This record gives sequence, C-alpha cells and structure tokens, in this order.
Amino acid sequence: MILLQIMSPINKVTREERLEKKRQAERLRYQKIKNDPEKCEMQKQKEKKKYLNKKEKGIVKTVDQMTPREQRKARKLWKKKARERRKRIALQNVPVTPSTSNDDVEMPPGNVNRRAIAAKIKSNRARKERYLNNKKKNEAVKNLKIKLTNCKKRLQRLQKPKELTPNKKVDQVMNSPSARPTIKKKLLFAEVLDQQLKENFSAFPNEKEKRIFKRVISGKLVKKYGIFQNEKNMKPLRKFGKVGLMETKRKVKASYEITKRKIINFLEDDSNSRLCAGKRDYVTKKGDRKQKRVLLDTLKNLHISLMKKCNITISYSLFCRLRPFWIVHPNCDKRDTCLCITHANMDLILAALFQVKIISISNHQNLLKIICCNRYNEQCLLRECATCKNKRLLYKEFNNSIQIVYKKWESVTVNITDPKTHKERKVTKYLKKSIQIYPRDLIMQFEHNLEHFLHHERNIVHQHSAFKIKKTTLTEKEAMIHMDFSENYLTKYAEEIQAMHFGGSRQQISLHTVVTYTKEDSSGEVKTTCYCSMSQNLLHSPPAIWAHLQPHCSKF
Repeated sequence: MILLQIMSPINKVTREERLEKKRQAERLRYQKIKNDPEKCEMQKQKEKKKYLNKKEKGIVKTVDQMTPREQRKARKLWKKKARERRKRIALQNVPVTPSTSNDDVEMPPGNVNRRAIAAKIKSNRARKERYLNNKKKNEAVKNLKIKLTNCKKRLQRLQKPKELTPNKKVDQVMNSPSARPTIKKKLLFAEVLDQQLKENFSAFPNEKEKRIFKRVISGKLVKKYGIFQNEKNMKPLRKFGKVGLMETKRKVKASYEITKRKIINFLEDDSNSRLCAGKRDYVTKKGDRKQKRVLLDTLKNLHISLMKKCNITISYSLFCRLRPFWIVHPNCDKRDTCLCITHANMDLILAALFQVKIISISNHQNLLKIICCNRYNEQCLLRECATCKNKRLLYKEFNNSIQIVYKKWESVTVNITDPKTHKERKVTKYLKKSIQIYPRDLIMQFEHNLEHFLHHERNIVHQHSAFKIKKTTLTEKEAMIHMDFSENYLTKYAEEIQAMHFGGSRQQISLHTVVTYTKEDSSGEVKTTCYCSMSQNLLHSPPAIWAHLQPHCSKF
C-alpha cells in the first residue's frame, strides 16, 4: 500500500506583508523601550543627538533658516499632520459595536461604528444651524431696540412744549387783555438791565476786560435781533477791536521773532552746540545753506537752561519747534572722532557704575547737574560756591565681593619693528582697555578723578565765556582768528595705474583752516569769514602756522 503525502502549496509573502510585519515588530520594540524608564531616557538622548547632528550638517532646518516658500510648505505639512492626529484620536475614542453573529469572531481594530460618526456629524451641523439662527434673531432684536429708542425720542420731542421766540412772547403780551401793566413791567426790566450793563461796561479799566464782558452778553440771539446795533459804547463784538486785533497780531509776531532769535543765539553758543568742520557737513532748506552744528546736550536740559539764562518763559513744544534746522542731534551712525579723553573716561566710569545700579546717572552732564547749582558757573566748578561745595554723588548699596568690568582710554608704549630699517622703535598708542575692578576701588578712583574733571570743565567754561566776550567787544581795528590744522588729505588722479595704490606714490596735502571775526564799520555787527590754505609741506609747527597765516594777515 502506497501512502502519498500531499504537500500544501507554499504561500508567497508579498512585499507589503513583509513591511507590515517589520512595522509591527518595530512598534513592539518601541513599546518595550517606553515601558522601561532607563531605556526610554537613553532612547531620547540618542534621538536628540541624532537630531543635533542633522541640524549641524544642514539636513534639518529651523524655521528662521528656511526660505519663505519652505516655511509655507512646512506649515502646510504640520497642519495636515495635526488634522490626521486629531482624527485618529477621535476614532480611537469611538466605542466598537459588538458583533451580531453567534460566532465568536473578533472585529479588527480598524472597524468603527459608522452610525456614531454620522450622528456626530449631524449634531455638529445642527449646532451650526442653531448658532446661525440665534445670531440672526439677536441682530433682529438689536435693530428693533434701536427703532424703539428712536420712536421714544420722537415721542418725547412731540410731547415737549415748544419754547417761544422773543417776538412771539412780545406778541402774546401785546394781545393779552391786561397788556398795559405787563408791558410797563417788561419795559422797566429792559431799561434797568440796559443801564446796568452800560454802567458795568464803562467801569472796566482796560480793553481786555471789556472784551470778556462783551463775550458774556454776545450770542446768536443778540446778533439776530440787533440789540446793541445802535449803541455807541457797546458795539458788536465782531466790529469791536478790529484795528486793535491787527495791532495785537503784529505785536505777537514781533515777540515771536524776538523769542526765535534768542533761541537761535542760545543754541549757536559753543557751550550748547559744536560746529562741524567737515566740508560736507552742511544742510540746505528752501535754498538756505548752513553749516551743521551738533547739540551737546538733550533738548529738555537745554530748554531749562534757556529759561534760566535768558529769563524767559516758553513751552518745551515751542522751543523744539523754533530750533533752527542746521542745529541737529548727534547721529548714531557717525562716529565721534574728536572726543576729550577726560570726558570720555569719566563717562565710561559713570556708565559702569550705572550698569550695576550703584548710581542713578550715566553721563557727566547729569553729574554736573547734581553736584553744581549751575554747571556753567566757574565758582561752582571750582567748589567755591557756598551752596553746592559740599554736594556729593549718592551711592546705593552694593556687593564689593563681585568684580565689575569698565573700559578706559589710556596710552601704551609698544615696541615695533620698522619694516624698512628692520630696527625696533617705541611707539605710543591709545587703546580702549577693559579692566576688572571691585566696585569700591572704582568709586575711589572716580572720587580721585572728580577734582581734575571739574577743573578741566571750568577751563572749558572760562574759555567759552572769554571767547564770547572778546567776540562781542571787538573794535574796528581788531580781528579775532580761530585756527587749526585739518587732517592731511591724499591726492588722486582721475585715472590711475595700479602701481599708484602702493608705496609712497600718493602725495599728501596739509590743510590749515582759519575763521576770522571782524567788526564792520557801518552796521557794527561781527562779520565771520572762513579761509583754508593748502600746502605740500606736512609740518604743523609754529613756523608752518605763520607761513599759512601770512596771506590772510595781509588782507586786514
């Protein structure tokens, strides 16, 4: 007897089934890692490290590194994933209906109750319809309430008794049977009131009070019925003071021009603004070209100083409006290359102490306001003023165990090798150094430098005042010369060969700028004249200065 074993056919596994098995195994592995806290933490660190590596290589981009198109594409993908995640969570929360058949067959996890989903969609649609209907009803109710309020107002106006005009009231009195005593009473009242008004009007001492009085008794009804039209003393307000009004306008305009001139003179003072020396530092407005002047303090501080010095009262807004166009604020994008080392170092110390909240000021202008009655008074700056000689800067509590960093300009001697002679020589350089110091030591250094700083500030104030006095008291036979060398300039050709850029081929020119102040014979005003002389000689010594001044002195 031969037994034949029939082999079952081999089931071929498709690629999709293999991938599904692989995904299931991967999910199980991740589930085991999540259940173990240590493995989960290690997995997070591993994924974070992988993400950072991708970020360094540029595979993963952050939002700020993406182009606008890539940002839109990424946000669209994120929204799509968020919608899918919300839909998946909603489907997972829907209960699965049990099987109606008798066979104990489990339903696959993908099957859900479609009736529940349809019912939910239907309820959402009904909720939207209810919301829209309620919104329409609320709008209709709101419109009806507005109409009701309008109707109530109309009814109130109709029920309110009309106020009679003066003419109608007079007609009623004239037509009444007992007109005589009433008319007599009214005429007496009008005559008494008229005489009293005239007496009060003539008793006022000046025109201003009379105008105020006329403004009280003037109005639409008085103008309509012409009550004071024929009165000589009490003319209508419109005609009264017409000539005086023009005169008042002229006085106001003249006062405005005087105030404007005072503000210009105050701001053009060298103690409040400095003149820009550059050729291109000018500004033009409506064909008027002026050299720029840069403010040395804030407009608020200058406004207070103007009212004290010139003894005038003016609002801050008018002061800002009358500031001339050629006096400008310091511009942040332009460097200050002519700073004083004493002022700069003082400002750096104050800024460092202000940054750590030991003091409440950050610059030398505010310092001078606190310790001096008047920062432009020499007695106050020399500490000889009886009022402010004992004033000091107040310090807040601080921790002296923590060092602070401040910057300082100082000169340093450096040994360099000359590229031509190959010999070492000493050169002095000015560097801005960062220094670490304890707060108490910095305060002691500030107090030590304060005396020198105040003496330096006093010299500046004295020089400005002496220069101003000398300029205003010039005689016709005198001339004041203000001069200084400008920086050396390099010459250029319109067309140059390449070798011109190297070595000493390019020639330098020294500029000597001069401003002269002379008094004119006719008007007596101080005339300002600017000169500039050029030379190939780069010396700035006294003989060179006299050589530059010789051509200018021959003109006087």
